Amino acid sequence: MLRRCKGRVLDIGGGAGRLVEALLHRGHCTLGIDVSPSAVITTVRRGGAAQHCSVFDPIPGEGTWGTALLIDGNIGIGGDPCRLLRRIRDLVHGQGLLIVETASGGVDERRAPGPNSGPRAAPPTRGLTPRISGRVY
Repeated sequence: MLRRCKGRVLDIGGGAGRLVEALLHRGHCTLGIDVSPSAVITTVRRGGAAQHCSVFDPIPGEGTWGTALLIDGNIGIGGDPCRLLRRIRDLVHGQGLLIVETASGGVDERRAPGPNSGPRAAPPTRGLTPRISGRVY
């Protein structure tokens, strides 16, 4: 997934900064954002840049990011995926890339498999390209 990133990368809900750190080693200018102060501190301790904020707050470089990441189920940030995707449209540049990690069907193993789980389930989204035209430490 990281090799698909282009340009400056914004890791939304990046947690402890493992992706920020990995992208830095790949030569990307990267910013992690998270609402958890401890996650921001951990990212900084790993050598990355991080901002304690929500994706819905002002973000440095709005409209100029080459790639936005929504990994580990972060498509659910804010409880409204459509609102989140509209916000990300404003953060990336016109040819920007959005990479979303989603889970395939049958994630909760306590439940009986439903009609959308198993080998015939829809494949997870690997990446989307949007076509709709705090403080940094």
